[in-house]
Amino acid sequence: MIFLMNKNNIVASFEKKPPTAFSDESLFTETERIGKLPLGFNDINTWIDERKPSKHNIHLRIILRHIGYIDNDCFIRSTHAKKINDTFWIKADSEILTWKQISLYSIIHILLDYVMAPWYNKKDYTTKKGGTAYVLFLCIQ
Repeated sequence: MIFLMNKNNIVASFEKKPPTAFSDESLFTETERIGKLPLGFNDINTWIDERKPSKHNIHLRIILRHIGYIDNDCFIRSTHAKKINDTFWIKADSEILTWKQISLYSIIHILLDYVMAPWYNKKDYTTKKGGTAYVLFLCIQ
């Protein structure tokens, strides 16, 4: 079972459908709706596909396939379907994670303040296009 989260609040829960003869892709069905779903949310499978970085980039899709980043299960395990522009994410029922532990805002803040601060003026690397923060943003997306 997986949970769609908004920060630390469970919004909905989903169970994995068994594979069919026509598709071996991991698909999920909604079991319970608890809170407000993201804007434009139709179903969890479409929502997960739209959050993948390779959705419109065939070259990135090929690279990810070569490293084993193939199905929705792998995508959820490795990224928790998080994005930089909202607070929705997915966690498995067996995981004990909080929003603060996986939030991209927290991760970028830690990287910029503690790793790169000795080498860069804070104003330079957080505002210049092409600077370190811009490169990190591109890698995450």
